[in-house]
Amino acid sequence: MSDRGSRRLAPEPFGEYWLLSRIARGGSAEVYLARPFKNSSLPPLPEILVVKRLREELLADEDAQRRFRQEAEIMTRIDSPWIARVFDVGTVGRVPYLSMEYVHGWTLAEIIEVLSKANAPLPTQWCGALVTDLLEGLSALHGAKSADGSSLNLIHRDVNPKNIILGHDGRATLIDLGLGKVANRAWKTQTGAVMGTLGYLSPEQALGATLDLRADLYCAGIVAFELVTLMPLIQRGPVPEMLGASASPIVVAPSAMRSTVSPALDQVILKALSPAPEDRFGTASEMAEAWRRVELPLQDRSAITIRLRTVCPLRDLAPLLAIVTPSEDFQPREPTITIARSAVSSLHAARPRMWSGKSVLLAGVGIGLAAGTLLSFAFPTPRSELEPPGELAAEPAAATSSRSNSPEPPAKPEVRPQPKAKLDGARHGKKSGPLRKSETTRMAESVSKQSAIDAETPIPKEPSPPGTRTRGGSLDERSASAEALTGRALALIQRLTALRRKSGESEELRRLTVELLEQRSDPSEAELDRLEREISSFEHR
Repeated sequence: MSDRGSRRLAPEPFGEYWLLSRIARGGSAEVYLARPFKNSSLPPLPEILVVKRLREELLADEDAQRRFRQEAEIMTRIDSPWIARVFDVGTVGRVPYLSMEYVHGWTLAEIIEVLSKANAPLPTQWCGALVTDLLEGLSALHGAKSADGSSLNLIHRDVNPKNIILGHDGRATLIDLGLGKVANRAWKTQTGAVMGTLGYLSPEQALGATLDLRADLYCAGIVAFELVTLMPLIQRGPVPEMLGASASPIVVAPSAMRSTVSPALDQVILKALSPAPEDRFGTASEMAEAWRRVELPLQDRSAITIRLRTVCPLRDLAPLLAIVTPSEDFQPREPTITIARSAVSSLHAARPRMWSGKSVLLAGVGIGLAAGTLLSFAFPTPRSELEPPGELAAEPAAATSSRSNSPEPPAKPEVRPQPKAKLDGARHGKKSGPLRKSETTRMAESVSKQSAIDAETPIPKEPSPPGTRTRGGSLDERSASAEALTGRALALIQRLTALRRKSGESEELRRLTVELLEQRSDPSEAELDRLEREISSFEHR
């Protein structure tokens, strides 16, 4: 989620924080760029951080409240440099919130999008550095323990490129544990909907079956596949079709998409993407070690960020932060009730981590990404301008205090008009067998009752510019003939997969695979005729 949907606000006091800009709004929570009050009673905090709070309309929803507090509890139990840390957990009035680390960088989703458009894949060694960072974070999550030292037996359930941030130091951070759960349960909501992100589901997740940590490793394999190839493992389409594709995956070796991928790296990624959990790696650490045996660890991470800055410059947020200074503090409007603060504070004290004034890069460099949200980047070709939604209010809303002797609020902060910020400017190895018709029908009937997999992970369709064709677009927007062509392409893929198993791999079969995968999203009758003739020729040899 990029800041193309961000909303600049008048500075709003919330608890012991200034909320400066809303940078994300999900199904259940809102995420804000924030800074703590100068006179905060909290332990020393970075000058800039993220506040995530439950949406107002969900305050009466017990399930939403439970999920939000569960995420906060999970995150306070994990001490890892590869997972965004939580500083404070509590409530303001009736609103639960958490404040957490603000990561300066890019989401892997944005990196994949930009590099795919430029047809400029990262070296596989660089990809390995980011994937192994992700696996280190998953290892910490899977190994998290409760206060009494017993295992929490956690899984993430929503590993996808939007939940991984590449920081300015060249290291990847895993964020958003909102779907984190105890393993060894079947994961559906009370209404029967699968939870996760479409296109990033393990087969057992798509079927609503019992999950364990190997489901996360499958999703890490999807991220690795897409980072290496810059192609999606599961093409976009109607929800039932995508669920069916996830439940019965067809996985092509990454080397079929990118010739520089070694056979050894193929084996690592394909093992992670095995449809059967027992055929995958047993732990995140095991998968990371297998990757390191194939690709030597990257010693100098700066090369990654230098490369990305040339195509994705980070936004300078110093002007936004200048709207309010830490000295301009109001008292909280309502009492702040903090939960688990001692646990959070002890973690914070035990993990000093680059939060001096030097490390919070403001003017000249800027602050980038918070809790899974890319704040801004510029494309090589200008695309649009980010317009602030009107003039900033001259002063924040009046704040009241529950304390009888609270001081009068200071004079309203000066609001400086800001100039506009420029916003310049891709299924694939072993097939587990066709999905049974009854399973497909069951999934379709379940999913048709709602517009997305879960409110936590809405999947809006991004509009395309007029006159353009959307790769992997929704079938309900195509003509009936195009829908038939897509079904024909899928049938040819199945024939080709069977042929590859029977005859073995060859350059010709790999070429046909790539061309057929392209036809799935943008079918052409003439091309399908040609490809079918070639496949028939191979079948009769």
